[in-house]
Amino acid sequence: MQEPGDLGPEGSSCCEKVQHESNDAAAAQESRLPPSDSHGLDIMKISINPFASSENEYISRTNEILAGMASTCALPGVKRAFMNPLSLCAAKCDIAILHWVENTMLDGRGRISRLRTIRLYFYIRLLRLISKRLIMVRHNNYPHDSDHEQIPRIKHLMKSYEKYFDVVVTHSGHNADSGYIYVPHPLYTKAATSGRLIDGDYFFILGRILPYKAIDKLIAHLSPDVHLVVAGKAPDPTYLAKCKELAEGKQVTFITGYLPDSDAANLVTHARGMVVPNSDEDMVVSGNYFFSFSYGVPIFTVQTPFTNWLMESKDPGGLHQYPCISSLARSLFDARTANNPDPEKIEEAFGNSAVARGWARALAAAE
Repeated sequence: MQEPGDLGPEGSSCCEKVQHESNDAAAAQESRLPPSDSHGLDIMKISINPFASSENEYISRTNEILAGMASTCALPGVKRAFMNPLSLCAAKCDIAILHWVENTMLDGRGRISRLRTIRLYFYIRLLRLISKRLIMVRHNNYPHDSDHEQIPRIKHLMKSYEKYFDVVVTHSGHNADSGYIYVPHPLYTKAATSGRLIDGDYFFILGRILPYKAIDKLIAHLSPDVHLVVAGKAPDPTYLAKCKELAEGKQVTFITGYLPDSDAANLVTHARGMVVPNSDEDMVVSGNYFFSFSYGVPIFTVQTPFTNWLMESKDPGGLHQYPCISSLARSLFDARTANNPDPEKIEEAFGNSAVARGWARALAAAE
């Protein structure tokens, strides 16, 4: 199961972060879906990176919707473009859309790489030769794995790179006042489930087990009477060990490693609620919100600019937000019944039609 949004959403599930060079095999692949609803747009072809990912349903759902508006194909990522510049020729298009492009300027330690920064600049210049317009989807305010000392510089660089794009898309309406175009985050496809993987009442955290998720802080404040299930890959063994140490004497179940879609669906379907404890300023939205909305399961979260905007503008139901992690932890103990998301409001705000209208606005702004 991919992680919704960590991508992410962050963002739903528990795979590794999207690999931006995973498009090699699909570099020349073209969508076979004919445009069915162009929303009045005069766009013939859209190139997208990443174009296909078995590890990220967000990408497949987004590209499925875009394929209904124009012909779509794979856009080679930074590495492939420099190894084989001719690969860009097959991606010649009216509009190029890039996801998580800012991640490519950092090294393995989350620090700015001068070489990668320069390479990204020239990559964007190359894209200008094969695409009439460029769209950047800004998923985060800065990459999750950024070195904290360098965050101000990273944010400054991201703002600089934005100037090279005709349109910057955001998945949270609270950013629309910053000159970005709001496009709703798509919902996830519901997987079939049977039986129960875990008996009894429990709350659920889904996704990679990493420090920015603040799982350790939630566990530290968690009542021994609350059962919490944490499921996802654990790429940081030290952090996982810290979480397990804090969980001693408490009802915390860890399910680490790859989680099939059916298991993720089973766990969220039978949970009393999805818990999203991270509220760091790097996050715009978490895919876990939309994964939970897709299954009609309540969400318990720390208050963020996105959740404030969502409550005020959409009032989707089932979203329970708290000012800090300690109050969030207390709410799990006190929660008797929690209202579920309103299916009609969720569909209206994040269904395929809403997402298509959002992308139509973004594409029109780029024309």
